[in-house]
Amino acid sequence: MRDLAAEALEQPEPRFVLPRTAVGLLLTFVFAVACTSSAAPPSLTSPEGVKAVNIQTASVTLKWTAGSGLAPTSFVILRDDRKVGTASATATSWTDQKVAPKTEYTYSIRAVAGSDTADSSSITVRTKTPPLAAALLSGDWTVTYTVISSSLSNAHPGQPLRPYTWTFDPSCRDKATCGGVWTIHFNDLSNAVGKFTHLNGHYLGSMNKVPLGICGSTNDKLDSATATIKVIRAAIIAGHWQADRFSGELQEYLPAENGCIASFLKSRLDGIRQH
Repeated sequence: MRDLAAEALEQPEPRFVLPRTAVGLLLTFVFAVACTSSAAPPSLTSPEGVKAVNIQTASVTLKWTAGSGLAPTSFVILRDDRKVGTASATATSWTDQKVAPKTEYTYSIRAVAGSDTADSSSITVRTKTPPLAAALLSGDWTVTYTVISSSLSNAHPGQPLRPYTWTFDPSCRDKATCGGVWTIHFNDLSNAVGKFTHLNGHYLGSMNKVPLGICGSTNDKLDSATATIKVIRAAIIAGHWQADRFSGELQEYLPAENGCIASFLKSRLDGIRQH
């Protein structure tokens, strides 16, 4: 009779053996999990493709795309290595409206995420040059007169007269078309004050009942003058496109006054701005 108990005791202990392929898969899985868990988080990367898409006399529009790394929380716009503006995390363009005409600037875009920053490569742009007709007429000028025609006995065609100081005080500081005060300063007479306007690329000035002449030792009080001025040269002065030379004509009328007969004087003008 078989002894089942003894036979059971003699049976070898069962073993579980993984196939070789299963072992490989398990090791691969463990390795993959280990590698995934130890991978570095994405880092902040520099903005790309920075370019100027619209350059005007008084503005520059920039465009860019975010880098492929960590998403930024904002962008900082740098002009000549100084912060001039900020943009949101989703922005891809920004316009600088505080630039001067005919001026070169260097721009870069800085991505920001917490304490991390990443700067783009820089680009250089030059704002456009406005037309001469857009130049602002302001400040003190030295103006020379050359006689074109006259009824005065001491003023003859082609004769240069002594220079005078003119002052233009515009009613606004950033537009050539705003008009303002026109003053002629005399050494021996009171200042003559009038107005000027801007029309079709020329400045037109007029003054009435002003002292432009002298009869004997008495200043005139009823003289008048009109001037037509054209800007022939301009430059960036105090951040604005301003005239620094003009040419034109001045017509003066001196009515009978203080015992003198009525007379006129027409002169060619050459004005240079005093810096």
